[in-house]
Amino acid sequence: MGICETFLTSNTEDSFISIKGFELERKDRCETNKIPAGVRFTIPFIKLDETKKLLSKLETSKATGLDEVGPFFIKLSSEALAPSITYLINLSILEGVFPENLKLAKVTPIFKNGDKHMPENYRPISILPTLSKIFEKHVAKHFYLYLSKYKVLHEAQSGFRSNHSCQTLICMLMIQHFIHMEQIRKR
Repeated sequence: MGICETFLTSNTEDSFISIKGFELERKDRCETNKIPAGVRFTIPFIKLDETKKLLSKLETSKATGLDEVGPFFIKLSSEALAPSITYLINLSILEGVFPENLKLAKVTPIFKNGDKHMPENYRPISILPTLSKIFEKHVAKHFYLYLSKYKVLHEAQSGFRSNHSCQTLICMLMIQHFIHMEQIRKR
């Protein structure tokens, strides 16, 4: 058998894909008890220093959302704005409510290819307010730390992870393929 063995039968309980080196099983067959009972994810309050750091990393060339307050202005004014932004984010965390106006996006169609008169040849780009991006980065950082602490993400999960990419997964698969081919050659 090759590197990727697929077992498909009429009984869906026996359906899974095995890749040499690690198993990629159906969701209902995976271990779900990695997070201890009673432990749940909570968003910690953001500290002023963290807000300043996130503001300093804003890409000033990015587009402006519906609020018309662009990243260039916010970054330029970050020393004055950081305490208020910290307060607003922490208030949102405390109340458990994300402000409605930070959910609104400016949607712009971007041409992919083909006939420019055909709507299906465009993909939407949603431009959120800059402040929602600051909040999102804070939440994403702590959610990723939570998932990492309890080893919830599969080792082959490469999407949306730092130091991982499609190339990382392809390299892992190729290494496993070469190991498998070497084992076959030695038989």
